[in-house]
Amino acid sequence: MRALPLLLLFQTFLFINAEVWQLAGTLTGPIYWVTLAIFFVLGSVFLLSRVPTLVRSLNAFDSWDDVERLADPTVARGLLERTGHHHVGPPPKDRPGGRQRFNIGLVALFSQAIQITAAALAMFGFFVLFGFLAIPVETALAWTQLDSVHVFAHLSVGGRQLILSDPLLRVAGFLGAFTGMYFTVVLSTDSTYRDEFAEDIGPELRQALAVRVLYREVLARHDEPGE
Repeated sequence: MRALPLLLLFQTFLFINAEVWQLAGTLTGPIYWVTLAIFFVLGSVFLLSRVPTLVRSLNAFDSWDDVERLADPTVARGLLERTGHHHVGPPPKDRPGGRQRFNIGLVALFSQAIQITAAALAMFGFFVLFGFLAIPVETALAWTQLDSVHVFAHLSVGGRQLILSDPLLRVAGFLGAFTGMYFTVVLSTDSTYRDEFAEDIGPELRQALAVRVLYREVLARHDEPGE
C-alpha cells in the first residue's frame, strides 16, 4: 500500500501521455502479448534472484533453543534428549537439497506473485475506469493517430459520451504489466519491503526449516554406530 500511491502518481502521467498511447494503444496480436510477457519474464528473474538469499537467512539458527521453539518445544526437546547428546551452540550448517530449495522458493514466489498480481490488477482497473470517464473517443484517436478505434461499450452522461475502447484496454494492460514489474523490483531491492515480506511468509518457512534441522539431527544420531 505504501508503494502504490507514488506508483499511481507516476503511472498517471504516463497514462495521459500521447506517446504511450501511440506505443501501447496500437500494438495488436501476438506482439502485444509478447511485450507484456517481457515484463513478466523480467519480474520473474528479479524474484528468482532473491530466493537463495531468502533460504540462507531463514535457515540460520543461533541455537538449538531456537529450533525447539520454532518446531515444537515439547516434542523437539524429547527427541533431542533421546539422542543422548548435549546440544549446545548453534545447529550445524546444513544446506537444503535442490528439491527442498525449489519447494521453498515456490512458496515464496507464489506468495509474492499474489501481491504483485493484486497490485497490477488494481492499477489496470483504475486506468480502465479513469480512461472510461476522462478519455473521449476524439482524444483516443488523436493520441493513437488511428483512423478509427473499436468501441466495446459507451455510455452517455450529461451530454458526454463515455467509451470503453480497444486502445484504452491495451494501454491499461500495458501499464498494469509495467506496474507488476516495478512492484517486483521494489520487493527485490528495498530492504523495508523485504523485511515486511519476510515477516509475512518467513515464520512458516522458518518453522519448516527448523523441523528439518531437528529431523536430520535425530536421523544422524540414530545412524551413528552404537545408537
